[in-house]
Amino acid sequence: MPYCTVRMDLFADFCQAIRAELKSNGFRNFSVLSDADLAIRYQGLMQRLVPDRPRRVLWSRSFTCPAEAREGLAKLSHLFVKGENINGHLSSSVRDLRYDDLLFNDWGIFHFHLGATYRKDGFCERTKHVLLAKITNDFVYFIDVRPHGFTNPTLWFQQDLLNVILESWPFLLESYRVRGFLSVNAVSESEHSRLRKARCNAAIQLRDGHSYFGAGGGYALNGTSIQAVTQSDWFRESLDKASRYILCDLSRALRLFFPGYKRWPSELRIRLLKLGGQIVVVADGSPSWMEIKPTEVVFYCLSEPEQARRATLGLPVDASV
Repeated sequence: MPYCTVRMDLFADFCQAIRAELKSNGFRNFSVLSDADLAIRYQGLMQRLVPDRPRRVLWSRSFTCPAEAREGLAKLSHLFVKGENINGHLSSSVRDLRYDDLLFNDWGIFHFHLGATYRKDGFCERTKHVLLAKITNDFVYFIDVRPHGFTNPTLWFQQDLLNVILESWPFLLESYRVRGFLSVNAVSESEHSRLRKARCNAAIQLRDGHSYFGAGGGYALNGTSIQAVTQSDWFRESLDKASRYILCDLSRALRLFFPGYKRWPSELRIRLLKLGGQIVVVADGSPSWMEIKPTEVVFYCLSEPEQARRATLGLPVDASV
């Protein structure tokens, strides 16, 4: 095949795309991060933001809510059931890319403010009481409503939160039960507080006599979610695989990007585009694109009518979209 210069840096393209996304959505403190740190922090952010989808609300056996918080709780519960945006009830610190929610990273527990009205920045009014909850794709598990701040400074370390989960939905913790050890020393709340501040993960002994570790995946020594680090590493490896797929057999890649072409370009510019939740790789001027999926690389080549239809929807047609 003739000589062809390839210009491609998929990871840099991805980081450029998420910087633009974060800037347009009002996030802060991401410009000071390296690309590697940004990719990890972005994965952590995606874990904390709750996707809009209907969920069934389940209440713990010991659930309580003071009268002053019931209006906000009812509103939030309605949003969950309807599948509407509830991220305005999260901590406003979620917009800081350097923010580490250690309760979430350690135990996988969300906390939501219960304001019934919203501020101009899109967040609800901050409240003395917060809802503690676990969330899956189809369910939200309401653990309890408790005060936070000066009136309850130990909230984020209260092991009773895990005991409530254990008593109401033990299956949520089953995969985190420590096995294979004869005994694990019990860690008090004050000890766990000090360990968490030092960014040390610790097993917690609950009322059933078993110890549980990392119900939220745990955190690294800098406080970053270990799950975010793992997902970022996996995604970067996926991009490396896509790059190797293209470069190890450039003739094949050119035939896929430019099917039926008799004269291939002397220079090939390959880019990554982030279109919502879809990650695609395109070549300038090509009617085809590569979608990066968890288990495979898929090429698509569109007919001219389909190209026109997708263009009107803002979907990938070629690198000019």
